Amino acid sequence: MITVSAPPPPQSPQPPAGHAAAPRPARERRWPTVVTSLVLLALLMYAQSFRFSSDVAVTEPMVASGDASAAVDARSFTVKVEEVRFARAVGDGADDSGLSDFAPEPEYIEAKGVWVVVFLEVTSTERQLTRLEAELDSGDKNVYASTSWLHNTFGSIGDGFPPGIPVQGATAFEVPEKALKDPVVRVTVSTGIDQRLSGEAHVKLGLSGDELKKAIDGAEETLDVPAPRMQKV
Repeated sequence: MITVSAPPPPQSPQPPAGHAAAPRPARERRWPTVVTSLVLLALLMYAQSFRFSSDVAVTEPMVASGDASAAVDARSFTVKVEEVRFARAVGDGADDSGLSDFAPEPEYIEAKGVWVVVFLEVTSTERQLTRLEAELDSGDKNVYASTSWLHNTFGSIGDGFPPGIPVQGATAFEVPEKALKDPVVRVTVSTGIDQRLSGEAHVKLGLSGDELKKAIDGAEETLDVPAPRMQKV
């Protein structure tokens, strides 16, 4: 009988006697650890986003709401709507002084729609505030910024709100007539461009329906907007 033996399987070369097997490169050992660390860091940041609010949310203006029947307290200031008037054209009125009769006639700016002029009394409660910004929410999903074309309105250069002293003035908005449904004036008073942690007041003007339509239809042809004035305490 002839016996045929299969050749032995090939053997991996063995290191010479007295030599240990070569270690794996350090890069191969570190790579799984780096990936695991990055995954854990991403999960931690994701979890933290549910626990802490963003810096923008924490420092954005704090809103206080109310209506025109009383002053609205926005913590750093109070604001009261004293009157709302409608006009077809507005201008900077002459000062009430002995020289007012000799002042040039004011130039009036006609509205493509109607001017909504909101007369306010603003009082800083804590510190000197220098900047007032106002918007008008028309109640129809539209928000309008106050005009910068008039020098006498709040927001012009030189405005100042000393703590504890009421300041009376006005802000004006050019609005399409059909956009007005249930208007709300938004007022922010701060120390400058940075409005973080400032107060913001939303004051409902209490005008809607037939009452609002009547006010628009009876809009004045021209309206002189007075400059802001500090009141005696």
